[in-house]
Amino acid sequence: MKQPGAAIAFSERVAMEAVTTKYRIDNGPIRRNKMASVQNDGRALGVSWPELMSGLATSSVLHIEFNLPWAGHALIEFDTTGADEAFRRIPCSGHKRVN
Repeated sequence: MKQPGAAIAFSERVAMEAVTTKYRIDNGPIRRNKMASVQNDGRALGVSWPELMSGLATSSVLHIEFNLPWAGHALIEFDTTGADEAFRRIPCSGHKRVN
Protein backbone atom coordinates (compact mmCIF):
# COMPACT_ATOMS: atom_id res chain seq x y z
CA MET A 1 0.00 0.00 0.00
CA LYS A 2 1.34 3.44 -0.93
CA GLN A 3 2.01 5.84 1.95
CA PRO A 4 0.27 9.23 1.81
CA GLY A 5 2.62 12.04 1.00
CA ALA A 6 2.97 15.65 -0.01
CA ALA A 7 5.35 17.77 -2.03
CA ILE A 8 6.54 21.30 -1.43
CA ALA A 9 7.16 23.14 -4.69
CA PHE A 10 9.75 25.85 -5.26
CA SER A 11 9.95 28.38 -8.10
CA GLU A 12 13.42 27.19 -9.13
CA ARG A 13 15.67 24.16 -8.71
CA VAL A 14 16.78 23.70 -5.09
CA ALA A 15 18.37 20.23 -5.09
CA MET A 16 19.34 17.31 -7.27
CA GLU A 17 19.34 14.60 -4.60
CA ALA A 18 17.54 13.93 -1.31
CA VAL A 19 17.98 16.65 1.33
CA THR A 20 18.13 16.49 5.11
CA THR A 21 15.02 17.87 6.73
CA LYS A 22 13.57 18.47 10.17
CA TYR A 23 10.08 19.46 11.16
CA ARG A 24 7.81 20.25 14.10
CA ILE A 25 4.03 20.03 14.32
CA ASP A 26 2.49 22.54 16.75
CA ASN A 27 4.55 22.36 19.97
CA GLY A 28 5.49 18.70 19.50
CA PRO A 29 9.01 17.32 19.37
CA ILE A 30 11.38 18.31 16.59
CA ARG A 31 11.83 15.38 14.22
CA ARG A 32 15.36 15.43 12.83
CA ASN A 33 17.35 13.78 10.06
CA LYS A 34 14.44 13.06 7.76
CA MET A 35 15.16 12.83 4.06
CA ALA A 36 13.00 14.62 1.49
CA SER A 37 13.01 13.17 -2.02
CA VAL A 38 13.65 15.39 -5.03
CA GLN A 39 10.84 15.67 -7.57
CA ASN A 40 9.98 17.79 -10.62
CA ASP A 41 13.57 18.20 -11.83
CA GLY A 42 14.72 19.52 -8.46
CA ARG A 43 11.91 22.07 -8.01
CA ALA A 44 9.87 20.07 -5.48
CA LEU A 45 10.68 18.08 -2.36
CA GLY A 46 8.51 15.11 -1.46
CA VAL A 47 7.74 14.10 2.11
CA SER A 48 5.89 10.95 3.12
CA TRP A 49 6.84 10.29 6.71
CA PRO A 50 3.95 8.48 8.48
CA GLU A 51 4.30 10.49 11.72
CA LEU A 52 4.11 13.76 9.77
CA MET A 53 1.12 12.77 7.67
CA SER A 54 -0.80 11.35 10.65
CA GLY A 55 -0.20 14.47 12.75
CA LEU A 56 -1.28 17.06 10.16
CA ALA A 57 -5.03 16.44 10.34
CA THR A 58 -5.38 17.80 13.87
CA SER A 59 -2.54 20.33 13.81
CA SER A 60 -2.57 24.10 13.57
CA VAL A 61 0.98 24.84 12.40
CA LEU A 62 3.78 22.95 10.67
CA HIS A 63 7.38 24.18 10.74
CA ILE A 64 9.63 22.41 8.26
CA GLU A 65 13.30 23.14 7.58
CA PHE A 66 15.20 21.94 4.53
CA ASN A 67 18.99 21.93 4.27
CA LEU A 68 19.13 22.95 0.61
CA PRO A 69 22.47 22.58 -1.21
CA TRP A 70 22.01 25.79 -3.21
CA ALA A 71 19.96 27.88 -0.78
CA GLY A 72 21.14 26.88 2.70
CA HIS A 73 18.63 26.27 5.47
CA ALA A 74 15.10 27.21 4.48
CA LEU A 75 12.54 27.32 7.30
CA ILE A 76 8.92 27.34 6.11
CA GLU A 77 5.85 27.69 8.33
CA PHE A 78 2.44 26.43 7.22
CA ASP A 79 -0.90 27.22 8.84
CA THR A 80 -2.50 23.77 8.89
CA THR A 81 -5.73 24.73 10.64
CA GLY A 82 -8.57 22.87 8.94
CA ALA A 83 -6.35 20.20 7.40
CA ASP A 84 -8.73 17.48 8.59
CA GLU A 85 -11.55 18.96 6.51
CA ALA A 86 -9.29 19.30 3.48
CA PHE A 87 -8.12 15.67 3.79
CA ARG A 88 -11.73 14.46 3.88
CA ARG A 89 -12.37 16.15 0.53
CA ILE A 90 -9.59 14.25 -1.25
CA PRO A 91 -11.16 11.41 -3.23
CA CYS A 92 -9.73 7.97 -2.62
CA SER A 93 -9.92 5.98 -5.83
CA GLY A 94 -10.88 2.38 -5.23
CA HIS A 95 -10.04 2.38 -1.52
CA LYS A 96 -12.31 2.48 1.46
CA ARG A 97 -11.66 5.60 3.54
CA VAL A 98 -10.82 5.02 7.19
CA ASN A 99 -11.74 7.86 9.58
